[in-house]
Amino acid sequence: MVTAIAALLDASNLRLSVIELPGGGNADAALFLTAATRVIREIAGYFRVELDPASALRLSRAEFEVGLEQLAKVEIQLSGDRDAAWERFAQRRARYEAAVRGLATIVDAPPAPWASDGLPPLRRPNIFLR
Repeated sequence: MVTAIAALLDASNLRLSVIELPGGGNADAALFLTAATRVIREIAGYFRVELDPASALRLSRAEFEVGLEQLAKVEIQLSGDRDAAWERFAQRRARYEAAVRGLATIVDAPPAPWASDGLPPLRRPNIFLR
């Protein structure tokens, strides 16, 4: 489930950052991204996942570019300014990436591109010491 939420977060982030489509999709994506980011961070906080805003983004620009190429292959209309798209995407992703990766580690999520690949070894926080 954690990797599914991560995929939805990234999809809405991509819609806002780089995909150029007409219609109300941007409003829907913005609403989902805002709400889901808040919820995933609150859940991660409950499980004492470190949400250091200064930590480096784990998703690389190269991985982002590969994702954009896959979208372009299926003829999704993309923004022409890839540098600006990356900056917008990375800024938003920094708000949820640590929470997603931390929760994926806790539940030992299977490897999934962008979400749980390259995770550190399983670390179960002591959640019963409240």
